[in-house]
Amino acid sequence: MPSTAELLDRDRFAALMGARLILADAGRLVVEMEVRPDHRDRAGRLASGVLFSLADCAMSLMSNQNRPEVAVATHLTRSGNGGEAGTLRAEIAPVSGEGDRATTWRAVVMADGSPIAAFTGTTLAVGGPEPADQGV
Repeated sequence: MPSTAELLDRDRFAALMGARLILADAGRLVVEMEVRPDHRDRAGRLASGVLFSLADCAMSLMSNQNRPEVAVATHLTRSGNGGEAGTLRAEIAPVSGEGDRATTWRAVVMADGSPIAAFTGTTLAVGGPEPADQGV
């Protein structure tokens, strides 16, 4: 099974975003990225797709640490606009089903340390010795 860092290295979309692994352990995973001008909408707010993508990246990495899993449901609730934030961080942990075939995850996305979005996702374990393509 590849390490979490190796999984991130294989994720081409995460590389385009500039995602970097901060922490990966059995109970929590943290990824960060620097905010670029192209991560903002015309009004200067952080694009919702950027918030979602970073949280989804965290879920993909966390859920594939020990076995291959794919996302089957996701939801993002936005609570702020990101202002002049320079760094985005997504922190994710399992909330139910860990060890079962389906796991539900909860992430908080922060802009310069202030919560800006909440993400919930469910993954389903799939067969095979290695995780599927990390573009999940």
